[in-house]
Amino acid sequence: MMRELTYCLSIIAALSCLLFSGAHIASGQTGISQQPDAADSSDSNTHNLASKRTYHGEVEPLLRAHCLECHREGGLAPFSLEGFAQAKAHALTSLQMIQQVSMPPWPPSARSLPLQHERCLTANEQQLFAEWVQQGRLAGHPSLPSDNTISAVTPQTIQTKRPPLGEPDAVFELPSSFEVPAEGDDIYLYVPIPTGWAKDQWIQAIEFEPGVASVVHHASFMADTSGTAREMDAETKEMGYRRYGGSGFTASNTLGGWAPGAQPMAFPPGIARKVDRGADLVLQMHYHPSGRVEHDRSRIKIHFAKEPVQKQVVELIMANLDLQIPANRASHRHVAEYVLPVDVTIYGIAPHAHQVATSVLIEAIDFETGPTILLEIPRWNMNWQQVYVPRAPLTLRGGTRLRTTFVYNNSSSNPRNPHQPPQDIFWGEQTSDEMGVVFFDATTNTPEDLKFLQWHNQNRLTASREEAARHPRGKIEAQ
Repeated sequence: MMRELTYCLSIIAALSCLLFSGAHIASGQTGISQQPDAADSSDSNTHNLASKRTYHGEVEPLLRAHCLECHREGGLAPFSLEGFAQAKAHALTSLQMIQQVSMPPWPPSARSLPLQHERCLTANEQQLFAEWVQQGRLAGHPSLPSDNTISAVTPQTIQTKRPPLGEPDAVFELPSSFEVPAEGDDIYLYVPIPTGWAKDQWIQAIEFEPGVASVVHHASFMADTSGTAREMDAETKEMGYRRYGGSGFTASNTLGGWAPGAQPMAFPPGIARKVDRGADLVLQMHYHPSGRVEHDRSRIKIHFAKEPVQKQVVELIMANLDLQIPANRASHRHVAEYVLPVDVTIYGIAPHAHQVATSVLIEAIDFETGPTILLEIPRWNMNWQQVYVPRAPLTLRGGTRLRTTFVYNNSSSNPRNPHQPPQDIFWGEQTSDEMGVVFFDATTNTPEDLKFLQWHNQNRLTASREEAARHPRGKIEAQ
C-alpha cells in the first residue's frame, strides 16, 4: 500500500512540477496579480479584441520559452503541451499550481548563490497566464500575434532558458531492455558498454534519457579501463551485474549522473571531463519497483568538447556515512564536512537524499571571511534533483571548510515516510533507506593539485565508511 502511495505521489509531483522552466521571479512576488492591464483601465467593463489574452497571441510564445523543453513529444514530461488543445486541457491545473507556488519547480531558496537556468515565471508572466484562463482560454489567430506578446514574454526569459546542446557525438543505449519487477527490493544494475574510442575523449556534456522514468530512481556514469566491470558482467546470465555497496571496480573517471528533475549540464569552453581511450562506459542503474512490471532501455547522449581543454573536471563527494535517524524523530540534523586541501573552482553542486529528508543547507566556510551559503533547499523533494550551476564559477581557496546539513523527518507526520509506523533509518542504497551526500564538479589550478585532491577526497570517504562500519545497524540508543 505504501509503495503504491509513494508511486502516486511521484506521479503527482511530476505532473505538478514539470510544466514551466525559465526566468527569475521577482523577489517576494509569489501570488497571481489580479490588477487590470493599463489598456483596460479606461473601461474595466469592456474587453476589446486587443486586450484579450489568446493562445496564439501570448500563451504559445510563453509555453515555447518555458515549457516545451520538457513538455513535448518524446520529452521528459508525462504529457505534451505542443498545441492549443493540450494547453487548454491542462490550463486550470497549471494555474492552480502557479498560485500555490508549486510550479515552476525551483527548490533553491533566495539565500542560495545566483544560479543558472532558474525555473521561475516573472510576475507579468504569471498574470498573463491567469488572464488567459480567466478570459476563457481563447485560441486567437495564428497569424495575428498580440501587440503585448513581446513585452509579456520578456528577453530575460529567453536568456535564462537552458541552451540546446545540438546533435550528440555519441549515443550509448542499454544493450537490451531490462525488466523491472512490480514489487521487491530496489535494484542496482551495472552495465558496461564498450566505447570503442581509439583516443582519449573530452566530454563537454551528457544527456540521459530514462526509458521508463517511473522506475529509474537515479543513474550514475563512470569509465572503466581495467576491464573489471566487463569481467563481472560476463559472470552473469542477464545484462550487466547486480551489486550493492559500490561498483566493484575503481573507476578511471566519474562522469556525473541523473536523478528525477535533472536537466543536462554543459561545462564552459575549455572545461571538460576526460575518458581514456578504450574505456568501457559503465551505467549504474538504480531501479525502484513502481507496482507494475516495466521494461527499461535507457540511453545517454555524449557531447565532445569542441575547443582545446585547459582544465579537467573531477567529482568531489562530501558525505558522513554514519547516518542514523531515530524513529519518530520529526527533525533530525545530520552534518558532513570536508576541508579543501587545495584551491578549487566549483562548476556544479548536486545534493542527493531520499524520502524522509526535508531540507539541505550547503555552506563554504572561509577561515578568514566566515560562512557563505552556496545552496539551500528548504523543502526537499526526492523527485526533483539536479546539478545546480552557479552563474559564475565559484573559486574557493585551500583550507575552506565545506559543510552540508541535512534535516530529516522520520515521523508519521511525513507523508513520504516509507515506514508506517516509523522505524529507525540508516544510510543505505534502498529507497526506503536514506542518504545525505553532495557532489561537486570541480577543477584545480594544476594537474598535480588535481591528483592530490582526488586522493584526499577518496581518503576522507574511506575514513567515513570505516567509522560508519563501527556502528552496525541495530536499535538506535536514545539520545
